[in-house]
Amino acid sequence: MLLSFHAWYKSKEVMHWNENSYEILLSSVRTMIKLGKNTLPRKEGHGWAIQKFHELLHVAIDVKNFGSPKNFDTGIMENRLIHVGKINALTTQKRGPTIFTRQLASRIHEKQCFDKAWRCNKHL
Repeated sequence: MLLSFHAWYKSKEVMHWNENSYEILLSSVRTMIKLGKNTLPRKEGHGWAIQKFHELLHVAIDVKNFGSPKNFDTGIMENRLIHVGKINALTTQKRGPTIFTRQLASRIHEKQCFDKAWRCNKHL
């Protein structure tokens, strides 16, 4: 069920929407969540009461409002945050938002300059 959901969510196909589609999608997501909770119990922390799990319930309304998940899925950009922001933030001082932001912007700029120089000169 999870694999089917993932394939549908990442699909480029246009979803044909009618009056029953919202309820069918919401019911299917709820069934998938219940199956996941029952099949893979989570004992740590608050169990499955976590934000990412709850957000699955909003997929149906998002599809109703915005169309295909490709129109509102930000997963690609969130992944980019790791490479652009978090890795560069490791070498900054955490001395308040002003210093942190200035140093992080400087690190990101330096990395982009080095990356561009590498791409332009790697054939030399």
